[in-house]
Amino acid sequence: AGAAAGGTRLNSTELLSSESMSFAPGPCMGIRRSGCAVARISDRHIIVLGGFDGAASLESTELLDLATMSFAPGPPMTVRRRGCAAALLDNGLLLVVGGIADGNMRLDSTDVLNLSNMAFMPGPRMSTKRSACSVARLDQRRLLVMGGFDGESHLDSTDVLDLASMTFSPGPCMRARRAACT
Repeated sequence: AGAAAGGTRLNSTELLSSESMSFAPGPCMGIRRSGCAVARISDRHIIVLGGFDGAASLESTELLDLATMSFAPGPPMTVRRRGCAAALLDNGLLLVVGGIADGNMRLDSTDVLNLSNMAFMPGPRMSTKRSACSVARLDQRRLLVMGGFDGESHLDSTDVLDLASMTFSPGPCMRARRAACT
């Protein structure tokens, strides 16, 4: 979804046919954006989060209805962010971590989307500011945020989110510094 091509932000999407292994044009988003995060939030919906429109980081989101293959505006995040990551939690929440705000400021903040009322609220703070990080579930109790860029250097640090208390603590260091990894 979106991207930058030769300095131009795109609002287009492409659909992959797993049968023919070829791409076809998909629906267009309402806003041109690059550096956005994408997450599947239900069997019927995918959400596109934040990004950069060429002038500023975005707090906006867009929902793709997989039945109609059309986008609609989604709920705004509490913070403008691009270069963020997102993970769906089992309790009907979506966690959006890190990213870059306006002025190239890296974020240690998170946003939590409550899927039952489709509203964002501020989430817990990580121990480190990071953009271009990755996020993955460790198990039913924990989520791991890895690497990224803090504005000065690539990171080998991690943060572990305890899902019961919704608090972060520093995790183990990786063997190499990594940003924009998945």
